[in-house]
Amino acid sequence: MPTPGPRLSPRLQRTLEAKLVEAQRSWRTPGLSVGVVRDCELVWSHHVGAARVDPATPADDDTQFMIGSITKTFTAVLVLQLRDAGRLSLDDPLGTWLPGTKHSTVTVRQLLAHSSGLQREPVGHLWETLEAPDSAAFLTGLEQAERVLPPHFVFHYSNLAYGLLGQVVERLHDRDWETCVTERILEPLGMTRTGLQPAPDRAIGYQVDPFAGTATEEPVLDLKATAPVGGLWSTVADMARYAAFVADADPDVLSRDSIDEMCRPLVVVDPDGWTGAYGLGFGMARSWCWRCGRGRCGCGYREAPRSTRPGSAASRRPRSGRLRGASAASCSSSSGAVTGRSRSSTSPPTPSPGRRRPSRT
Repeated sequence: MPTPGPRLSPRLQRTLEAKLVEAQRSWRTPGLSVGVVRDCELVWSHHVGAARVDPATPADDDTQFMIGSITKTFTAVLVLQLRDAGRLSLDDPLGTWLPGTKHSTVTVRQLLAHSSGLQREPVGHLWETLEAPDSAAFLTGLEQAERVLPPHFVFHYSNLAYGLLGQVVERLHDRDWETCVTERILEPLGMTRTGLQPAPDRAIGYQVDPFAGTATEEPVLDLKATAPVGGLWSTVADMARYAAFVADADPDVLSRDSIDEMCRPLVVVDPDGWTGAYGLGFGMARSWCWRCGRGRCGCGYREAPRSTRPGSAASRRPRSGRLRGASAASCSSSSGAVTGRSRSSTSPPTPSPGRRRPSRT
């Protein structure tokens, strides 16, 4: 059943429900869950389809889904915590913590912004074999990895980069990444249903055959050293808490200024259209035209992508009727994706050739 949403009009709720049904149909997903956060509270949620197809089991606000690459934002928050504590600088080279690596000149900032030029995946066949490396194998493979582009040349998505950031976090805290994210982010924010190990009542991920329409259950992955890349499971309710944190930072976790810094564009994702950018762990989309006063307009005017978090400098612009602090958490039982804003804003990049892998990151 939907969570009551007194701050959403009945008309808006009907519109959202219709969009949710259409999304489930067009994505061919067995189940889909969405929550809307407004003024830092979960004010509406809705669930269609099933979290498990046999037997058909509906999802609710506490059903766990694998959130894929949203995990990267948690890794980025851990890094900014270390920066604010004076433990590192964003311009420190990787060789500070991994001495002797041939990629020692890559900086923390470049890794966070997907501007390092490092290859996309860790060395090996993670998404083909679904066997993740431990720390030793991950670091051994690093020496075979390529820097395929110069730094800051273009946005180049890299799971390898965030695996390396996880290694930096572990070395500076002298504990594993899972313990760090639990103690320093999840517990302070009350995200009690978020972690690397899902509960027995989790949603099941399915690979839906594009022709037969049959749903094949996907395995639960132990991502080991690549957990900082995309290993967390979460719920609509917990992602709403996280969305509220991003909108209005809890200083016990990370300062508002640091969250603003993370949401500042550093590299344009699509140089031709200028509709998307990436900051320090967060992606941004251009959705408002200052010239013609319309979202995603066709007037030809281009502005830099910006953060629209409430209270941020970029969000202080005249726009009547804007839902201040509004965001959404959506979950799909076929792809295992959960987003802090909207599902479409974090669509995964094209998978590498080979066996079609589950769309997890």
